[in-house]
Amino acid sequence: MGVGVWELLRPAMIKGRQNCESLLRFKNGKVSDYLEIDLNSLPLRYLSALVFIGAYYYSSRQIEGNGLANWLRGNPVNPDLADSTTNHQEKFWIQQIIGMGTILQLMYLAAEVHNQIKDNEGSSALNSAFKEETPHFPVLFGDFIFGKLLKLLGEIDCIDRVSSLADIICQINKGAILRKEILETGRGDREITVVILNKEFGHLFFEAGQIGVLLAGGSHVEANHLGRFGKHLGIIIGAIERHFDDSIIELGRREAIRSLAFLPEGWLREAAQQLVREITIGINPERLAVASGE
Repeated sequence: MGVGVWELLRPAMIKGRQNCESLLRFKNGKVSDYLEIDLNSLPLRYLSALVFIGAYYYSSRQIEGNGLANWLRGNPVNPDLADSTTNHQEKFWIQQIIGMGTILQLMYLAAEVHNQIKDNEGSSALNSAFKEETPHFPVLFGDFIFGKLLKLLGEIDCIDRVSSLADIICQINKGAILRKEILETGRGDREITVVILNKEFGHLFFEAGQIGVLLAGGSHVEANHLGRFGKHLGIIIGAIERHFDDSIIELGRREAIRSLAFLPEGWLREAAQQLVREITIGINPERLAVASGE
């Protein structure tokens, strides 16, 4: 595959992290000073990675700049590439890609903050210093985040994604409602668990897979193929994050592997395979085999 996927993505991942941290700052501090958020979590890392992978692979159809072409060929990566390019179109395109990766990360963070708020007494996402004085802070945080999302969508000229993102937000909240009503009451089975994971993680990761492809000039069919892979990757990550049964993880892994057949042979398929391997490498193969009935 030439350059490893993370070496390839390193410049964009660094810029994406900086972008996210900047947007999560208040005048007098950071959101993380008041809420328990983890910017190093699996979902955040792989959401942006999917956007960047699709964009870099299909960018040769839209961008002729030598920088991105070199990345795709596996040539040595210059960490300052995005800053050194002089092509205005390429610069703005990179801003769009990093911006959309950041937007999806913020959507996930906002949902997770709401998930940490308890319906009754107990621990919550609120720092103890703010728990009693401002119990409505998560609501304000949500308004703050969505304001940032809309502003950023306008700045990177991706306002046409509002409808899709709004639908994803609805799906995430429907999944959270189902999880509380069914799974957390002990009435769920594997089938409903997968449905919930698809709503809470799958739709968001599908968008991550397809948006980079679309912005790079790929077709809707090509975007759908990487989006389908992203959906199954999201289900695996969601199962790990929610500490669900190993059989759910294995089911997601098998579907993700099947979806690889729809990706073009070469770098893109190998990069997707690497993501699946490294996410599941810490899962005991014997446990997965037992869970899947092998």
